[in-house]
Amino acid sequence: MLPELQTDPKFPDRLTGIIPFAGRTVVLSIHPDGSTMEAVMGLASSAVDALEQLDSLARQVAAKRLLAEYNSTWRQFISVDLEGQDAAASGPELGESDFMSRLMLISVEATGDSCLTLGYGDDHMFAGHSIFVTSFDGVQFADAHADLFG
Repeated sequence: MLPELQTDPKFPDRLTGIIPFAGRTVVLSIHPDGSTMEAVMGLASSAVDALEQLDSLARQVAAKRLLAEYNSTWRQFISVDLEGQDAAASGPELGESDFMSRLMLISVEATGDSCLTLGYGDDHMFAGHSIFVTSFDGVQFADAHADLFG
């Protein structure tokens, strides 16, 4: 079921709302993008109803696309020590379940009649970049891709 929706003050052709999920709140954004409002609302409603399953699928897509990159590149970084000097540092090498558990769902966007994007906080695994998992076939998630942004 969709939450109460309001017109987005920054984008008047979009609606936004707040979804309670896993003890937190997730921002829902709905954008017709050339489709009818009825079609995009149907997609958004289906996504909210299946959010637990979609979150699980999106985390799997993110792990398949980004876990190796994290382990080989992003987990090693330079930090500044107490004396102001650069020091090599590294995060732990992660397995798939550890990686997926560190992702925090922060947004869901329904665009048109078939595009869903789930946005995740990275728990500093990628230096604060956001992770977006986009399904181009709605709740089916057969054509889904993950990317870093920021």
